[in-house]
Amino acid sequence: MDQIKIGKFIAKCRKNSKITQSELAEKLGVTDRAISNWENGKNLPDVSFFKPLCDELNITINDLLSGEKVEKNVYQEKLEENVFSVISNVNTKISHIRRSIIIFILSILIIILAFVIASNYKVTLNYNANNMYVEERDNSLIFTTKDLCTVYSGNINQYSIIDENNYEIIFLTAKCSYNEIIKKSINNGNSYRYYPITINDKNSQKVKIYYIDSKINNLKNKSKKQLDEYIDKSVLLYEK
Repeated sequence: MDQIKIGKFIAKCRKNSKITQSELAEKLGVTDRAISNWENGKNLPDVSFFKPLCDELNITINDLLSGEKVEKNVYQEKLEENVFSVISNVNTKISHIRRSIIIFILSILIIILAFVIASNYKVTLNYNANNMYVEERDNSLIFTTKDLCTVYSGNINQYSIIDENNYEIIFLTAKCSYNEIIKKSINNGNSYRYYPITINDKNSQKVKIYYIDSKINNLKNKSKKQLDEYIDKSVLLYEK
């Protein structure tokens, strides 16, 4: 269908009927702008307006869709052509609606997936001298992190070894999910996480506790030389 041709035809028929755009809009229950857009060929009337519009302009739907008065000798041919055009136009609109719905659903799924990943994927925190410390409490050693995550417990990992000097060397690392970090930056409230440190050798009188900015699993099955390298890169939190 030729929107420009149909628009000019609507305008011509309206003027021939001596009806203003405002009057036609009022009769059809639409705005003046809608009539103007039809006549300028910016868009076509909705299918639901075909019959009432044609009734007001004293034309047939076949005339409207053809953009001209249809002669009797080609009426059937034009009718079939216009029916096919209307069906194609409706199918196109349905396809656009379906595409919009699919895009909307995919956007929601992506947002949900991003939230799930942010909630579950954890990052190791860098050492923070002001907000990470070990303290003795009730004959226990407690590792505390402050204002680094929104959660109050968990996400602390520990790995222990006994060195040649009978020191129990304990490595600690703290993790936060992206979601926790984002919430912390938004809420900006106080939060504490407490982790009771496990002393494997109950008789050990010598303990060193280090914070390491990497995965605890990286320490496992390492040689003494490799562990010493990790110790050199770690921060000593506590020693007795």
